[in-house]
Amino acid sequence: GLLVGSLADFWNQELVRAVQRELYGAALSTLVADADGLPARELELAQRLIDQRVDGLVVVPIGPASGGWAALARQISIVTIGDALPGVAPAGEVVFDNDRGVLQSLQHLRALGHRRVTVLSWAVETSPEREAERAVAGSAAALGIDCSVVPCAYSLNASRPLALELLEGRDRPSAVLCMSDSIAYGVYAACAELGLSIPGDVAVAGFGDHPISRLLSPPLTSTVWDVEQVAERATDFLIRAIGADGPQATLREVIAPVLAARASTDA
Repeated sequence: GLLVGSLADFWNQELVRAVQRELYGAALSTLVADADGLPARELELAQRLIDQRVDGLVVVPIGPASGGWAALARQISIVTIGDALPGVAPAGEVVFDNDRGVLQSLQHLRALGHRRVTVLSWAVETSPEREAERAVAGSAAALGIDCSVVPCAYSLNASRPLALELLEGRDRPSAVLCMSDSIAYGVYAACAELGLSIPGDVAVAGFGDHPISRLLSPPLTSTVWDVEQVAERATDFLIRAIGADGPQATLREVIAPVLAARASTDA
């Protein structure tokens, strides 16, 4: 079973492709479920997959840790991608070093002279204690940046109206950091409608580095999480857990970010 937060997010689509390919290579088929950004649905779909007798579960968690996840992890081998689930003992964790990723992005923007940055986050309402959003506050304070975090849905279509509202006034931020490249695409669309230039009027940075981001005009600055490495490690952990004789210690790998600085932040 493969459960993702939202298939409206292009990075999640890339991850599904990569995980399916890895599992196919191990002679395993995949059932994919989309939580559509809803934590309660995420737990419900996880249980449905278990009820369908999948051998194991790969999850990209969006919701806060809860007793529901702990109970599910006792039923089946679960590997999480992106964020860990505190208080839960999964078979494996492939976690992103979000602290470093956020710090690198804000350091980059500060070095270019930006002191007012708005962060658009899909997780601020569904999972307010997520590491990446906590890192924004800490890094902004350390760097002396006025940084506000605004809730925003995953997709281009959902982020565009919010970006229009955010950018049409005179008091707009000088830079926008989007916690998903899909959100950044909505910001690009809003800038085009408002006649704003990127990065002349507003700098834009993303998170995830989907291949489309390199084809935009201007190309999007983004934080790279190696999808192929993530998929390989997650499926390896799951296959090892499925084949284990009895409970094992949680397998864990931390994925380091790489900032790809492009023309969307530096003219």
